[in-house]
Amino acid sequence: MKTKECAYFWCNNTFEEKVVGASAKKFCSLRCKKRHHDRNNRFKNSPPKARVQYAEISGEIWKDIKEYKGYYQVSDYGRVRVHPETKSPTHQGKGSSYPGKILKPLSCHNKKEKKEKGYRYFQAPPIPSLGLSQRKKLRIHRLVAEAFILNPAKKPEINHMDGDKSNNRVSNLEWCTGEENREHARQAGLA
Repeated sequence: MKTKECAYFWCNNTFEEKVVGASAKKFCSLRCKKRHHDRNNRFKNSPPKARVQYAEISGEIWKDIKEYKGYYQVSDYGRVRVHPETKSPTHQGKGSSYPGKILKPLSCHNKKEKKEKGYRYFQAPPIPSLGLSQRKKLRIHRLVAEAFILNPAKKPEINHMDGDKSNNRVSNLEWCTGEENREHARQAGLA
């Protein structure tokens, strides 16, 4: 008998080869054989993925995003969608959008702690017809504030009043200076 390595790629066990019936044994245990089979057949009988449909919220107000007028809109609830009257898709291929599709927001990840943190954003593709040749990360709280909140004092920053960076509703945002923003963070115990 000779020693052989298990055919399941995560298993590092070796075993003595035994001929069972007409074929040689490939796996060190039934557990490895099942895992190998499950891994190779997991997608064969699964149904095709359905599109995720986000529910419409009654009373939600949509406005065009300045740079992407006619292509993307932002709502007072902090959601972004493809403009419902877009004639041509904004980008083709993987992840292409259809008119009226509400886009899933992305968020920054802390790789060390493996959890989401930071501001929500969406990545706009290049649209040559608008003179935009590169992809852009657009922070959703800034899009909402620019579209719905007046800024007569020309304050540069946006404050999340409840301290939750993922809550991008108009009722939770306000224009502020850097000093006001830091003071709010100290008072709320965020800094």
